[in-house]
Amino acid sequence: MTAEEKIRSLKDAAEAWKGMSFALRDSDPAKSFLCFRWHEVTTEAAQAMEERVPVEVELEGGGSSWWDVCGDCHTTVDSADRFCRQCGRPLKWK
Repeated sequence: MTAEEKIRSLKDAAEAWKGMSFALRDSDPAKSFLCFRWHEVTTEAAQAMEERVPVEVELEGGGSSWWDVCGDCHTTVDSADRFCRQCGRPLKWK
């Protein structure tokens, strides 16, 4: 299973927990709260995994002036950088 598939599975699970939380809200508030907490945990896990997926370095500028930037936050990066100095995402160089 690829990282993207795992992230998608976590997001799907988070939505399922959220749906169960809403469904149980009136009949069993304690279980509803527990389901909502699992929704939060799986959402945070998916976000943490997304932050570890490398982003491609992009080229920005114009005319005769061009530079490399992080594909996520568009901060200028150096060819020796393996992680963005601003957002911390791993960088994928072409």
